[in-house]
Amino acid sequence: MSYHRNAELTPALPAGFVTLADVKAYLGVSDDAQNAKLTSMIDAASATSEAFCNTIFATRTVVETIQIEDDVSNIVLGYSPVSAVISLSCDVTAETSADFMLLRSNGFLRKADGSQCSAGFYTITYTAGFATLPEAVTLACKEFVRDLYNANGVNPLVKSDAVEGVGSTSFHAPGSYYVTGTTGARVPVAIAGMLGSYVRNFAP
Repeated sequence: MSYHRNAELTPALPAGFVTLADVKAYLGVSDDAQNAKLTSMIDAASATSEAFCNTIFATRTVVETIQIEDDVSNIVLGYSPVSAVISLSCDVTAETSADFMLLRSNGFLRKADGSQCSAGFYTITYTAGFATLPEAVTLACKEFVRDLYNANGVNPLVKSDAVEGVGSTSFHAPGSYYVTGTTGARVPVAIAGMLGSYVRNFAP
C-alpha cells in the first residue's frame, strides 16, 4: 500500500484551546499589561500541541488529495478525529462519499459494500476535530502557557539556579526537557505526558 497526499486546512492554524480569561485566572494574573503576550502564548501552545499530537483538536475543514497506488481495504485520512465527510471524488471511478462508511475516531474510510477501494487520485473534503475539547487538552494548554510565561527570557534547560558564593546552576540533560513528536513539533516533557493519549503516530 502506497499513499501520496496533500492537505489544506481551513483555517490553517487552530483557534486557541483556552480563553485569555481562563489563562489569566490559572496563572493568577490580574492586570491587562500581559494580555497580548499571553494571547500569543495561547496561540503558540495550541498550535504546537496539535502538531505534536498529529491530531486536529479545534474543528476545521480539510481538503485532502490522496494518490493510492494499489487497491486497498481502507483509505486512511490524514487527520482525525473525523466528524463528517463532506464530499469525495475519484479520477477513475464515479464513487462519491455515499459509497463509503466512516470510522470517525481513526479517520478510516471503507467501501460500504465491503469491496476494495480502487487505486487512483481521491479528493476528499471533511471536517475534523473535537466538538468539545477534552479536559486533558485544555489543561495541557494552560500548563504549556504557564511554562512559556515562566520561562520568558529564561533558559528552559535550567533546572535550578544559584546565588554566588552559595551554590551553582544545574541543568536538565540535553533533550530531557523537550519531547519531539512524529511531525517534528516539540513540547516540554510534562506536556507530552498530558497529551500522550491523543498522539497519532501516523504521519500525514
